[in-house]
Amino acid sequence: DFWENGWHQGNSMYHISNKNNDRLEIACNFEGGSIDLMDSEIGLGGVINVIFDNERKIITPTSISINERTSSDDTAWGNFMYWLQNSKHFVIEAENGKKYTFEPVNSQKILEGIVDSCTEYTM
Repeated sequence: DFWENGWHQGNSMYHISNKNNDRLEIACNFEGGSIDLMDSEIGLGGVINVIFDNERKIITPTSISINERTSSDDTAWGNFMYWLQNSKHFVIEAENGKKYTFEPVNSQKILEGIVDSCTEYTM
């Protein structure tokens, strides 16, 4: 699974597709960020569990904004971004119970600035 990144209409965009053609997309800007699973019938829901490298579990909101956030949301969101760039395997558990597994091979290279980019709204 390969991460790709880009810039679209003022957003830093990060996306990855897995072997099942599940496509995870993260969009961030100075006002906040969001996590979406593209082409999903139901969507991820408001909160997801993410298990990194089969050992670390983080519960994070799927969107965060400068106007609607708490300190615990900020911490969870920041931790999600940090572990995302440092993991070789992660599983997203959606609110509906469905699991999506990704095994990126280029996280550190492509996601090098994701923490700064996706927490810019806190400054």
